Amino acid sequence: MRKSGITGYYRTVALLSVCGLALTACGGGGGGSTIQTPTAVPNVAPPPPPPPAPSPPPAGVTAADFETAEYQRGGGLDLINASEAYAQGFTGEGVTIGVVDFNFVFNSPDVNFSSASRGQNADALRIYEAQIGDTASTDQHGQAVAAVAAGVRDDRNIHGVAFDSTVIGVDFFSNVNSRQVRQDGDLFNVSDPWTYLVQNGARVINKSFGFDEGDTIDNPPPVNEFYVLEFDSTAVTAGALLVSSAGNNAGPEPSLSNIRTLERLQSLGLVGQRADGSATLTGDGGFIIAGAVDANGNIASFSDTAGNGIERDFFLVAPGVDLTLPWNGQIAVASGTSFSAPHITGAAAILFQAWPNLSAREVADILFDTATDLGAPGTDNIYGRGLLNLEAALQPVGESSIAVASSASTAAGTPSPNTNPTTNGIILSGAFGDALGLKNGLSSLTILDSFNRDFQANLSASAVTNTTNIGLNALIEQRRNWQTSAERIGANETIRYAVNIDPNREFIEFTQGRAALDQLESPEATFELTGSYEGVNWFVGNGQSIGAALQSQSFTNSPNLFSLTGAFNNAINRTQGHYAGAGIAIGEKTDLWFGAGFSENKGLASNSPFQGIESDTPVTSTAARISHYENWGTFSFEAGFMEEEGAILGARASDVFAITDRSQTVWLNASASLPLTNALSFHATVTGGSTDAGNTTASVLSDVNTLISSSFSASLIKSATFLNNDQIAFTVNQPLRLERGSVGITTGAGRDIDTTELLFDTNRFSLTPSGRELAFEGAYRAQFGTWTMEANMAYRLDANHIQGQKDTLLFLGLYRPF
Repeated sequence: MRKSGITGYYRTVALLSVCGLALTACGGGGGGSTIQTPTAVPNVAPPPPPPPAPSPPPAGVTAADFETAEYQRGGGLDLINASEAYAQGFTGEGVTIGVVDFNFVFNSPDVNFSSASRGQNADALRIYEAQIGDTASTDQHGQAVAAVAAGVRDDRNIHGVAFDSTVIGVDFFSNVNSRQVRQDGDLFNVSDPWTYLVQNGARVINKSFGFDEGDTIDNPPPVNEFYVLEFDSTAVTAGALLVSSAGNNAGPEPSLSNIRTLERLQSLGLVGQRADGSATLTGDGGFIIAGAVDANGNIASFSDTAGNGIERDFFLVAPGVDLTLPWNGQIAVASGTSFSAPHITGAAAILFQAWPNLSAREVADILFDTATDLGAPGTDNIYGRGLLNLEAALQPVGESSIAVASSASTAAGTPSPNTNPTTNGIILSGAFGDALGLKNGLSSLTILDSFNRDFQANLSASAVTNTTNIGLNALIEQRRNWQTSAERIGANETIRYAVNIDPNREFIEFTQGRAALDQLESPEATFELTGSYEGVNWFVGNGQSIGAALQSQSFTNSPNLFSLTGAFNNAINRTQGHYAGAGIAIGEKTDLWFGAGFSENKGLASNSPFQGIESDTPVTSTAARISHYENWGTFSFEAGFMEEEGAILGARASDVFAITDRSQTVWLNASASLPLTNALSFHATVTGGSTDAGNTTASVLSDVNTLISSSFSASLIKSATFLNNDQIAFTVNQPLRLERGSVGITTGAGRDIDTTELLFDTNRFSLTPSGRELAFEGAYRAQFGTWTMEANMAYRLDANHIQGQKDTLLFLGLYRPF
């Protein structure tokens, strides 16, 4: 059926359309040679139809649940991993597919055809048959293509890729959106199905016919009226995704009709260049050329290949060999790029369902970027961009970011400068424990990929508690490396100092990935200068918090045994830095001390997984402490105020998880030391805190309410138990624990239908830990001349305030001052 003789612009269109259709009418699958002759197979008797697959599927549904006999029978769905899309609830529902082809069966139950579908126009068919001098094919090629793209899932025969999609089938001879053009005395009836489909809601359009070199008409009939189609590039310029079969001539490049489409897009300035030099479209429309592979992913013997020009950058392969499909009222086995194209068309429909905000070009680029690489690495001249992979297409592509709700600096759904989910995190202090509620809230956050597609991601691992099992190595290093001494330098002045002879830590450092942190934060040296002047005792120093400094100045009868679990340490004001204060007697048995301190929450090491928490942040504190002394006991009350920049009780976060700009904490502490006998004493301290978390900007976290925290320690100390100068102590300690507090977590909740911007919901989650640590500790100290021996054993229940976590700690030390 090789004919020639028609010239001119619209004559060329007539020639190309006629030849493509004529060849397809002979069993062709996309231009060029014929496809394999369809082989009839028996119809499968329909059982009672099951209920349609739910969308989204119920919890627990897996890809295997969709891999039915109907799924497998078609022969192509498994190769493109279609069941993985179905398991996520994506079936093409709500998406309209356009198919320009010939001979549909619009009343068939096999495809959900739209009422906008259009069949043959008798005049158009008459004109066409007169211009080619032959009868048009009656093969139901369009029906087969539509079924591969979107055949209904009804447990019969086969179903299509996007089985819940609606199809607008437009027959080649429909003469829709037609116009007449006279050229060189001839009349051309130009049908425009492309614009018609876009106007009726089709976002992806399948074209499984075309032409190639040599497709000419010999001795054409002498007519002066022609029926032609508008250029298929019109679909692309109208904003749709055009999927075109590559052709079946086993050629070294796609069929000539596809190359002409790219040339027209180039002439319109719609073909640009990626950073890597590859070609891409620049408008909203998209274009994909579909080659065919067999069940093993090998290029089909008949398929045109990707070529060496820019067409290779638009070339994707899909199943096209020995596929089962409907053919002329039966079920047949057929091959051809005609049927590779609708696999890609159906996959595109699924992406449009999942993300209606995507443009056609973006959908095409996603399918290109997620294709399984075949042949030579990268884009090659056989497989082009590779094999369609629907599972991969539904995963994030490129660099991801965490979606943040609108703020003064960040538009909804638009990444802020640092929203990478792999480099953002929250470092919680020990008071928060495992913060189980917070982690639950972070388990379903919205992230955006490089195409601004939203995904739900479990980022609970981004919240890390700055607590480990007690760092015995760090404690040993403190005892081993720190040397202390005190010198009187005047009548009333004394300097105390300590030097770390191995100051090898300047930051909190990750020691076990994200799971554990080393807490050794000691400075390289500490000193304190004390003195008195006209009844005022004063002090100034470095290396302690003001709370610890006031405690050491005023509460002289407090326990001085070394504690593995940090018993009797100031629970809230713990950061070490510069401090100064003074004290006066306000009665014979009562002292008042007050002071201020400046310290820093330590930043992470620069090589840590989380970015944006490398710098130290300032902490300013003021406190006052009143102590009263009696023969039967000593009592102390303390009130303090602490302001932290970018932190809450030592907890810090990088940009997108910022928990506060500035927080303020008020704490109250009561301590008592009671001698029970000459050798036995009881000591106790309790601390309560209230924290105003302040505000945050452009963060997933927001509106932290007032936090209430507490800690307590109690100890019995016995002196001269075995030796005249020994001490033994039994202590119970609850480290600082958050008792009340919650945070709002904002995450994406869909998209606005009109603007396509992300919509956000905020839900509240508790910040409190799952458990309450109670540490039971025994300690022994004895003096042997200048040597001191210490032995400690502790057992922690709900260690680190994590329910069910337990540990046992042992320590033995022998040292002396220099």
